[in-house]
Amino acid sequence: MPLASAPAVVMPPLASAAPKVVDPVDALFGGPPPSAAEPEPPAAPRAASGSTGRTTLSDMLGEDSSLDELAELSAFSGRSSTVEFLAKALAPELERPAQTVGPDAPPPAVPEEAFDDSLITSKASDSLEDRKARLIARMKTTRSAFKISGLLDITDDERKEVIGMFGEYEARLKALAEGGPEQPKKDLIALHKALPKEALDELERAIMRIEDRLLVLDEFVPQDKFRARVTKEKHAPKLLLRYARLLACRRFNVGYRRDRFEHLVNELLTVATSDGRWRLLPRDKARPVLMQLLSGQAPSSQDGGREAAVAYLRESLERLAAIATHEEFFESGFFLDVYGYKISMRDQATSPEFLYLSIALNAEIHNRVESWIAGLERLHKANQLTQDGPPREYLLSQLRSQEEAVQSVFGSFRHPKDKAQAQAQAQAQQANARALAQETKETKQEVRKAPKKKKKEEKQISGAESLQQLAKQQMIRFAVLSTLIAASFGYVLTSTGILSFAADDNGGMIAPAQVHDLSPLIEFAFRMDNGKWLRGTVKDPQWRALDTTQRRGAAERFAKKLAQAGIPNAELMVYKTAAIRIDLGVISYVEPASPK
Repeated sequence: MPLASAPAVVMPPLASAAPKVVDPVDALFGGPPPSAAEPEPPAAPRAASGSTGRTTLSDMLGEDSSLDELAELSAFSGRSSTVEFLAKALAPELERPAQTVGPDAPPPAVPEEAFDDSLITSKASDSLEDRKARLIARMKTTRSAFKISGLLDITDDERKEVIGMFGEYEARLKALAEGGPEQPKKDLIALHKALPKEALDELERAIMRIEDRLLVLDEFVPQDKFRARVTKEKHAPKLLLRYARLLACRRFNVGYRRDRFEHLVNELLTVATSDGRWRLLPRDKARPVLMQLLSGQAPSSQDGGREAAVAYLRESLERLAAIATHEEFFESGFFLDVYGYKISMRDQATSPEFLYLSIALNAEIHNRVESWIAGLERLHKANQLTQDGPPREYLLSQLRSQEEAVQSVFGSFRHPKDKAQAQAQAQAQQANARALAQETKETKQEVRKAPKKKKKEEKQISGAESLQQLAKQQMIRFAVLSTLIAASFGYVLTSTGILSFAADDNGGMIAPAQVHDLSPLIEFAFRMDNGKWLRGTVKDPQWRALDTTQRRGAAERFAKKLAQAGIPNAELMVYKTAAIRIDLGVISYVEPASPK
């Protein structure tokens, strides 16, 4: 069945120009300004501290709102009694088209002209102004993600912790910016633009810590709750776009985070019609969304792999067009193949064309399932069905079971964590650490007392036996102390998410001496995937001091060391930027030096 052209999607007019510079995401999703006849948006209640005044919807979504307002919004949105208000206040600004799609309408077309990496090449530039722009974008991303987190059941202590991190960031920003004390309190954008070059490294590290903490909080949200609560019916599209940016700010592992990223892009690139179907935005409308979504992302270095992945998705669209019934759909294993393939190709998730075709395929599957549900419901009403339960529940349960089957095939598939279980494990680790500390203390006391108690006996022991006994005591002492240090270090790594990442990939941290032997440029590194992958970071100042030729030479020396160590693949990062990538022993990418 050939693919037909999709009807044009009606997009809302852009918001009227404001006195300040319009943010690209605001310009993309900003709706028309309210008319004089429309009522003012409802005022949000103030925090329980007793302060007076009103917080309008504009204040709640403002980019340069103060830290106090951010704290009030988070505390307010975390109350269960206000969910209904937020659902209305944060209504989607992307209008639905007036035209509907009939039950027998053909699927939307996916034209042959493909998106390329020109949408995301902003990552290549490392000029002072580009670094400031990226830092501003990351600041906005983290603040928007924190606004959404109020509906994701974070605790008061977690909320206070993140607010404290924002407070520390803003304090350092004001202290480091040129003329910071004279800048208006809320003008965070101006403060960023006034930063000198030497201050950027410190603030980039600070914003990275905030990103890491928000990702840890996201990991404790159940997948079903996330999909139900993070939609454009409950949040403005620009907030969804920025939350998707947060999820993509670290390389996707095999797990839930890639699925959540795709869910948010589904929300941004599809429009629901009155009959429950999804209409994919045409490419001219999807392009600016993808540009803002993927801005600053490093293009995948696997060009050949990308071409094959795109070809697979196009072929899957053609396969789906030939499937007529839901029995054929599930028995053919089509969904198992497609979902499993997208998980295995997670590195292509931020490739524009691969991402767009993935959403096109999701929309087609959704629309087919809706058509089959409608047909089965007619048979259900006529008592002509043999299966039990409503048709919608039956088909969706089939999809869920196949999704779970695929995840079980990937033994390292990472699911969201259970918060209560994680807290119990942390408490057990702390108890073990305290017990080990007490045991070490008692051992030290015994070692100190032993010579006094056995003074007479030691005189009768030969010199060789004395040395042997002392060595044995020292070995016991060293073993206990090593266990304590390892347990404490493991607790720190577990609390920050590092140890769990390494364990999931059957690897571990490489000792500093071995890291330096591989390359003096490496700061730290992990072995993963049963030793087949090495991932780590390079020392930023030393890396930036090298020109392109020197970087290539360092990469070649590193590749030789890897080959000697029997590690075929490696990826070294400098912050979020890929510095060196080696695939199957071949150097596939080296970050070029910025022009002086």
